[in-house]
Amino acid sequence: MAASPNSLVPTEHLTNKLRALGYSFRKQKPRVQLWKRGTPQSVVLVPRKDRLDPITVRLILRQSGQTDAEIEQFMAASSVASPRKP
Repeated sequence: MAASPNSLVPTEHLTNKLRALGYSFRKQKPRVQLWKRGTPQSVVLVPRKDRLDPITVRLILRQSGQTDAEIEQFMAASSVASPRKP
């Protein structure tokens, strides 16, 4: 089941997934967090927001070496409907 295009992913879910993939937090900048893994260094940048849009999450997971099927499984499990604006 694919995630709704209007759904957002909590940043904590993404960082937990990165930890499970062997990434570790290295440093924080004003707008992003830097996560690194292994040798040679694989680096991903995670925006410092409470929730991330699905496109950003897919790009980060693809950069970390996840397959499309693994990404879709993660998105289905992690997506939260975005709050409606009045």
